[in-house]
Amino acid sequence: MLRKIFSAFRNPAQYKTPFYPIEVRCNRCGETISARVNLHHDLSLLDEPGPGKSAYLSRKTLVGSGRCFQRIEVTLYFNGDRRLVHHEISGGELISHG
Repeated sequence: MLRKIFSAFRNPAQYKTPFYPIEVRCNRCGETISARVNLHHDLSLLDEPGPGKSAYLSRKTLVGSGRCFQRIEVTLYFNGDRRLVHHEISGGELISHG
Protein backbone atom coordinates (compact mmCIF):
# COMPACT_ATOMS: atom_id res chain seq x y z
CA MET A 1 0.00 0.00 0.00
CA LEU A 2 2.81 2.44 0.82
CA ARG A 3 4.35 1.62 -2.53
CA LYS A 4 1.23 2.93 -4.31
CA ILE A 5 1.23 6.13 -2.28
CA PHE A 6 4.88 6.88 -2.96
CA SER A 7 4.58 5.96 -6.64
CA ALA A 8 2.21 8.94 -7.06
CA PHE A 9 5.08 11.26 -6.14
CA ARG A 10 7.44 9.59 -8.61
CA ASN A 11 5.08 9.64 -11.60
CA PRO A 12 2.66 12.60 -11.33
CA ALA A 13 1.92 12.54 -15.10
CA GLN A 14 -0.40 9.54 -14.72
CA TYR A 15 -2.70 11.64 -12.50
CA LYS A 16 -2.92 14.53 -14.95
CA THR A 17 -6.45 15.91 -15.33
CA PRO A 18 -7.77 15.95 -18.91
CA PHE A 19 -8.98 19.29 -20.20
CA TYR A 20 -11.02 20.11 -23.29
CA PRO A 21 -9.81 23.41 -24.82
CA ILE A 22 -12.21 25.79 -26.60
CA GLU A 23 -11.83 29.13 -28.38
CA VAL A 24 -14.70 31.48 -29.12
CA ARG A 25 -14.95 34.79 -30.95
CA CYS A 26 -17.12 37.59 -29.55
CA ASN A 27 -19.91 38.68 -31.92
CA ARG A 28 -19.70 42.29 -30.72
CA CYS A 29 -15.95 43.12 -30.82
CA GLY A 30 -14.33 40.07 -32.46
CA GLU A 31 -12.06 39.28 -29.50
CA THR A 32 -10.86 35.67 -29.29
CA ILE A 33 -11.35 34.09 -25.86
CA SER A 34 -9.74 30.81 -24.81
CA ALA A 35 -11.09 28.54 -22.09
CA ARG A 36 -10.95 24.92 -21.09
CA VAL A 37 -13.34 22.40 -19.60
CA ASN A 38 -12.10 20.07 -16.88
CA LEU A 39 -13.48 16.71 -18.00
CA HIS A 40 -13.54 15.38 -14.43
CA HIS A 41 -15.08 18.32 -12.54
CA ASP A 42 -16.90 20.61 -15.01
CA LEU A 43 -19.33 18.05 -16.47
CA SER A 44 -22.85 17.46 -15.18
CA LEU A 45 -24.55 14.12 -15.78
CA LEU A 46 -27.79 14.41 -17.77
CA ASP A 47 -30.83 12.48 -16.53
CA GLU A 48 -32.09 12.06 -20.09
CA PRO A 49 -29.87 12.05 -23.18
CA GLY A 50 -29.61 15.49 -24.76
CA PRO A 51 -28.76 16.57 -28.33
CA GLY A 52 -26.69 14.01 -30.22
CA LYS A 53 -27.23 11.31 -27.54
CA SER A 54 -25.16 13.28 -25.05
CA ALA A 55 -24.65 12.07 -21.50
CA TYR A 56 -22.82 15.07 -20.00
CA LEU A 57 -23.30 18.83 -20.08
CA SER A 58 -20.98 21.74 -19.35
CA ARG A 59 -21.99 25.40 -19.22
CA LYS A 60 -19.51 28.27 -19.28
CA THR A 61 -19.95 32.03 -19.30
CA LEU A 62 -16.97 33.72 -20.92
CA VAL A 63 -16.07 37.42 -20.81
CA GLY A 64 -13.20 38.99 -22.70
CA SER A 65 -10.27 40.93 -21.33
CA GLY A 66 -11.90 44.35 -21.35
CA ARG A 67 -12.86 45.51 -24.82
CA CYS A 68 -16.62 45.21 -24.57
CA PHE A 69 -17.45 42.89 -21.63
CA GLN A 70 -19.94 40.94 -23.77
CA ARG A 71 -21.03 37.73 -22.02
CA ILE A 72 -20.69 34.63 -24.18
CA GLU A 73 -22.77 31.68 -23.01
CA VAL A 74 -21.31 28.32 -24.04
CA THR A 75 -23.13 25.01 -23.57
CA LEU A 76 -21.23 21.86 -24.49
CA TYR A 77 -22.71 18.37 -24.70
CA PHE A 78 -20.45 15.32 -24.35
CA ASN A 79 -21.15 11.63 -24.90
CA GLY A 80 -20.35 8.86 -22.40
CA ASP A 81 -16.72 8.81 -23.59
CA ARG A 82 -16.48 12.56 -22.86
CA ARG A 83 -16.22 13.54 -26.51
CA LEU A 84 -18.01 16.64 -27.75
CA VAL A 85 -21.19 15.79 -29.70
CA HIS A 86 -23.04 19.14 -29.77
CA HIS A 87 -22.54 22.78 -28.77
CA GLU A 88 -24.69 25.88 -28.36
CA ILE A 89 -23.26 29.40 -28.09
CA SER A 90 -24.93 32.78 -27.69
CA GLY A 91 -23.04 36.05 -28.03
CA GLY A 92 -20.19 34.47 -29.99
CA GLU A 93 -19.08 31.67 -32.26
CA LEU A 94 -16.91 28.61 -31.71
CA ILE A 95 -13.56 28.95 -33.49
CA SER A 96 -11.80 25.76 -32.39
CA HIS A 97 -12.18 22.96 -29.90
CA GLY A 98 -10.53 19.80 -28.68
